[in-house]
Amino acid sequence: MINTNKQIQIGQHTYPAFQVAFICLIALQSILILFTFRDYGITSDETHHIKYGEQIVRWYTSGFKDQALFQTENTWLYGGFFDTTAYLISQLLPLDRYDANHFSNAIFGLLGVIAAYRIGTALGGPFTGFLAALALFLTPRYYGHAFNNPKDIPFAVCYLWSVYYIIQCYKASPNIPYRYIIGLGLSIGFALGIRIGGLLLIVYLSIAFAIQLYQHRHTFVSTLKTLLPKFGLILLIAYLTMLICWPYALQNPISGPIIALKKFSQFVQPHTSFFAGRYVLNTELPRDYAPTWLLITLPEFALFGILAGLYVLLIKKRIDHLFLLFTGAFPILYAVIMNTPLYDGLRHLLFAIPPLTVFGVVGISNIIQNPKSQYMGATITLLLFMGTTIEMIRLHPNQYIYFNTLIAGGPKNASARYETDYWENTFKQGIRWAEKNLPTPPNKKIQIGGFSENIRYMLDNTRSVPTSYPEKSDVYLGTTRYDRHKKVPGEILHIITSANTPLLYLIRPDTSYQHNPFFTDSPFYQFRLGEILEAENKPNDALTAYQKSLEKGLQQATAEPFFLMRIYIRIGNQYETLKKYNKALNTYFQALEYAPNNGALHNNIGIVFARLNDHDEA
Repeated sequence: MINTNKQIQIGQHTYPAFQVAFICLIALQSILILFTFRDYGITSDETHHIKYGEQIVRWYTSGFKDQALFQTENTWLYGGFFDTTAYLISQLLPLDRYDANHFSNAIFGLLGVIAAYRIGTALGGPFTGFLAALALFLTPRYYGHAFNNPKDIPFAVCYLWSVYYIIQCYKASPNIPYRYIIGLGLSIGFALGIRIGGLLLIVYLSIAFAIQLYQHRHTFVSTLKTLLPKFGLILLIAYLTMLICWPYALQNPISGPIIALKKFSQFVQPHTSFFAGRYVLNTELPRDYAPTWLLITLPEFALFGILAGLYVLLIKKRIDHLFLLFTGAFPILYAVIMNTPLYDGLRHLLFAIPPLTVFGVVGISNIIQNPKSQYMGATITLLLFMGTTIEMIRLHPNQYIYFNTLIAGGPKNASARYETDYWENTFKQGIRWAEKNLPTPPNKKIQIGGFSENIRYMLDNTRSVPTSYPEKSDVYLGTTRYDRHKKVPGEILHIITSANTPLLYLIRPDTSYQHNPFFTDSPFYQFRLGEILEAENKPNDALTAYQKSLEKGLQQATAEPFFLMRIYIRIGNQYETLKKYNKALNTYFQALEYAPNNGALHNNIGIVFARLNDHDEA
């Protein structure tokens, strides 16, 4: 029989064996962070968050006089808890700003693993806690994001800690210790101090207290009198913590959070994702978008665990198990019902993955501790953990593009139908390869080009410089997203891969490749060619390129409406430049079919009507 209650003697003290195992796991993750945090690239959101953290500190230290943080587009609508913390840490470490940010991000990821252990221990003892910590540590999407996702990982960690404290408050009700009250108030406040979506945690807390009141219905009044002040204290701590972390809310304590909630519920920025073999606009996603991403990106042990957890839940009918499942499943269900305009895979629902993973492990733990199924359960779990570990090593440092083998067929197969490196993590690997392997021109530096402003922050300034015109660079970096690896024709020097999955192409620009089908068959290449010719004031040639882009896009059946609309607008622009106003008008109306509420497009149509002297229509 597997002994899950074994004790270990250390000096004069005795500790549960799996508590010691957990400490060893945390030590291992800490070592991995120290040795690998510099391997991860700069993501497209990081620059804004780094500036925001610095601006918040300046706002406080200037006595609220420095108002630069409120002059951005919408960053001030988010809380600045992590951004400020990361900035302060960066001032203490001998690291550049981005490496310091990655280190801070990874530490938050580590805190999430500790929260998983706490939840597992609360529900099943040290063995379950160790399994929960190990499972979250070995969840590739969580692990990969932990190094350079400055918004979703910190929120997910605060969310998970809040779930832990809600469970503890529920179990201890109505006599809740103050350490749980303070812990829950702070964790909810920090979550709100990152994203207004943390309000969901207050709903969970209300549900937990409502269940307690129902269970104590025979002493309802006395239980209510005991719980209500504690509920109020938790909310007060959370509210004050949120205000400290969020300058906009501090300036507008009542209206600020309400305005932020309204703006985020109404504001939908158009984004395109590659999903199920097609480019899809986030406002037109199929309802199975979030569940599909969940099924293809959760590791096999998590899928097995969720099934085991459901089985155990049906048998034991424990409210705390059900609550844990609810905190992971509800955001996914909400996204399906409301058809939430998501993009970049499951990134915006990343906070749902840790509770689901821990719930699954609670189920696995129960099976392993059952004498009738322990050996089979332990063997299956061990094999699944080992398989995921090997895949994470193969993917390093791109664990965030992980796809499971059972449903998705692994990263290489899934890459033909779904997004991989949407956050340009591989640019850093590409830059390091170029700086190491390309000869430096005499008295010059290697010119590195790509469609990302973040390239400049990853260069060794003694070896290379960025260029704003990729076609004139010594080497062009193009990710496979939006066929960027096909936008600039030339000789393919090297391909950055993870787990045999091509992610980034390094290309030496060469016009002799401009008729190579590898490039010309892409509608995105033709669109880029049109942009170049348009900038060179060659409207006839640009028109031809845009028309080819449209033809290729329609032929491949992968183009989404937003991209087609952009092509039609560019075609219309060329017709307008050529003073072919009727053709321009017809083309703009074709674009309007894809975006009937696009204000700029209506403006274009009005201008053309005016040039045709049809002032009523204009």
